[in-house]
Amino acid sequence: MNVENQPLVEPSKILLPSMHFKLGLIKKLCKGLETKTSRLYFLREMFSRLSEAKLKEGIFIGTQIRELIKDEYFYTLLQGDEKAAWGNFKFVVKGFLGKRRIQNFEELVNNLL
Repeated sequence: MNVENQPLVEPSKILLPSMHFKLGLIKKLCKGLETKTSRLYFLREMFSRLSEAKLKEGIFIGTQIRELIKDEYFYTLLQGDEKAAWGNFKFVVKGFLGKRRIQNFEELVNNLL
């Protein structure tokens, strides 16, 4: 009712920027980690300059997410559902949020969720 002009694009066709999507996913993954585990200690050591509050909330920047994806040791620390979620997260980042989208990106996102 308060809009003066009609929007240029339909609201249903607006996608979230990929960086916001990626940051939201990593935040959910970090919140799912238990507080006193080797995985959280590893993240503390890897990102020693990151505050405790940001670490618990899973607030990372893009370069930190890329570092974490490249690190194979973090993947070995994960167990069960965490390992499956991390694997799907990596596939989504590489296949959906990258420069090229693979054809089954909808399936990747559904698997992650």
